[in-house]
Amino acid sequence: MSRLKPFITSSVNFGELQSAYRQGHSTESALNKIFDDMLSDIDSGSVVAVMSLDISAAFDAVDHSILLQRLEDEFGIIGVCRDWISSYLTGRTSTVHVGSSESSVTTAQYGVPQGSVLGPILYTAYVASVGRLISSFGVGYADDSQLYTKLSAGPSSGLDRLQRCVSSLQRWFWSNGLLLNPDKSSIAFFGTRARLHKSTLPSNVTVAGASVAVSDSLRILGVTIDNCLSMDSHVNETVRSCNYHLQALRHIRPSITRDVANTIACSLISSRIDYCNSLLFGVSGLNLDKLQRVQNRAARIVCGVGRRQRPSNDLLVELHWLPVRSRIEYKMAVLCYKAYNKNSRRTYHHRCSRMRRRAVYARPQRNCCAFQSTKPYLAAVVSPSPHLVFGTICLSLLELSTTSLVLRLF
Repeated sequence: MSRLKPFITSSVNFGELQSAYRQGHSTESALNKIFDDMLSDIDSGSVVAVMSLDISAAFDAVDHSILLQRLEDEFGIIGVCRDWISSYLTGRTSTVHVGSSESSVTTAQYGVPQGSVLGPILYTAYVASVGRLISSFGVGYADDSQLYTKLSAGPSSGLDRLQRCVSSLQRWFWSNGLLLNPDKSSIAFFGTRARLHKSTLPSNVTVAGASVAVSDSLRILGVTIDNCLSMDSHVNETVRSCNYHLQALRHIRPSITRDVANTIACSLISSRIDYCNSLLFGVSGLNLDKLQRVQNRAARIVCGVGRRQRPSNDLLVELHWLPVRSRIEYKMAVLCYKAYNKNSRRTYHHRCSRMRRRAVYARPQRNCCAFQSTKPYLAAVVSPSPHLVFGTICLSLLELSTTSLVLRLF
């Protein structure tokens, strides 16, 4: 496995923008790719159409014969290694237990084992050619299920291109034993509020032969993105979820120790606040204050003190918790550092370029009404030295007082 996985991922036929099940990549890197591409298109005065597709039972529908042939033709896996993968896939049996009843044993002729180490890399190799198909239509994508395109020359031309791409994808999935699920697919248009109001946009779009209603927000990889990219919906959902768990934690707090309460708060609250929080860089202070109030409440519950007994900042220092703003800045610094210093593929380096540009030039605050143009801040593109850019990023982030706070905490 240690030799097979690098061999597949280093192939030119492996999806260049694939983030799922790939070392050094995550849902956050995929979302940053989508988010920054949308910001660039919106800054240029365009409306962006984003379509999120759903594949029904993707892992369970993989055809073994097609997979083995694709590994041989596109990735050069032959001989003993191919036979080893074939023996891993074939001969598996399954049965269903319901109460005391049990079905007959059947041989699994399709699918790769979910939850296994080898299953995800085999599935990504199976759908690797999807990326080349999508790129042939001039449509942006992240992994194999998020498609987006800008509608600069008119909504009809961009949507026609997007629909043709989806039709070709549907035929490709059919020929490979997979099926698009239009009931779980969704589409939304993104841009400034004024431009969305002026543009003539359809209320329904055809996806895989079914009419899908256009929504005001889109949930992608666990993050809800509203059509103005203000992140209001995502922050409100995060706050609602955290408050639910904090209420449960408050009930059991007298029965557990402080260390246990701290562990629960970090696993249930901090994980939700930190998930893809690099997307919150530059959002309104109102949204950051909402998240900060949630963190302050969690600190008071863990420490067992009331609102007026001790300042929230002292509790955060005592618990070694970075405030929300500093956590976002720290995440940005970590991503920038990894993009320059880790042995990541060129694609990850490229997709972080606009994110690094945001960190250096402090992209203007976004709000729910309109975006401010970032064109005056694009001078980093012509920077002759990437090390100079990275140094400027570090200085900018240091000026945001993150380092001083880390020194206080640790």
